[in-house]
Amino acid sequence: MEIELNYYDVDKSIKLEKGKIITLDTSYKKTFVRDLETKYGFKVIDYTNRAFIGNDIREEFSVYSRDYDKKLLNDLLEIFDLNKEFLDKRINNLSNIEKVYVNIIRNLLLDENKFLFLNFTKYLDYNDKKKMIKLFNYLKDKDYYILITSDNVDSMYEFGDSSIICYKDYFKYGDTEKVYTAVEELLDNKIDIPTLCLLTYKAKKKKKVNLFYRKDVRDTIKDIYKHV
Repeated sequence: MEIELNYYDVDKSIKLEKGKIITLDTSYKKTFVRDLETKYGFKVIDYTNRAFIGNDIREEFSVYSRDYDKKLLNDLLEIFDLNKEFLDKRINNLSNIEKVYVNIIRNLLLDENKFLFLNFTKYLDYNDKKKMIKLFNYLKDKDYYILITSDNVDSMYEFGDSSIICYKDYFKYGDTEKVYTAVEELLDNKIDIPTLCLLTYKAKKKKKVNLFYRKDVRDTIKDIYKHV
């Protein structure tokens, strides 16, 4: 599907691909999110949303989506390491991260195939991030349109397959690694750079170390042991 970006000095038409995690870094976030929702039919999943309807989880899902796919629900529960007894848990007894899970699941139970995840790294520790990776891989296999955004550029670099940067008059869209490893260009335009990309850039430029740009810090450490 194609979407139009018309924000001040940026006027672009871009094609979004199904089955890919596309990250969004933009200074026009509120406007872009509104347009994705109203013009292009994206379902926005905001992790800060704490408004619930039901008394317990089962009721919440039933009210939110009456004819939801039971297999989909079972798959999502498994991804988040939740058993079926969790469905009987009362809303007011949920932890913060459980509320995040419920909010994600209830939205994914709707009959939609276009999702925008807002602030998706909120409340997530290392184990929670691993679950999100499992979730995104699952959604990719279902051929959904998936956009994600976060205040943490390191997480977007880690999770993304493709990336959109739309900041003032600067625009870039393409493979996540290619977008974020153009470090000098990003520095010139005052764009946040993933920590791993910046460290690798400085090592290559100042220390003349032959390192590759990696997404996983463990791979960078291996490169250091090999080349330093």
